[in-house]
Amino acid sequence: MLATAFDTLAAARELKAAGFEPEQAEALAAQLRSAAGADRDDLATKADLHREIGILRSELRWILGFLAALIVAMAARLFGIV
Repeated sequence: MLATAFDTLAAARELKAAGFEPEQAEALAAQLRSAAGADRDDLATKADLHREIGILRSELRWILGFLAALIVAMAARLFGIV
């Protein structure tokens, strides 16, 4: 996955220009960088989602097949075919 670069120096300069104290601007820029890069490894990509959807579809086909067989067996039992 591509990481987005965050320029803390530019952010701190902009915050200082907007009236923040230097310490505040630097602290906020550092926190913004941490938040921008936090837990990026936990994010899913489109490929991850496509793979998971494929797995779920496959499992759903098995479940629906089993339910169809169960309904047929119950109907057969109910109507005395078996």
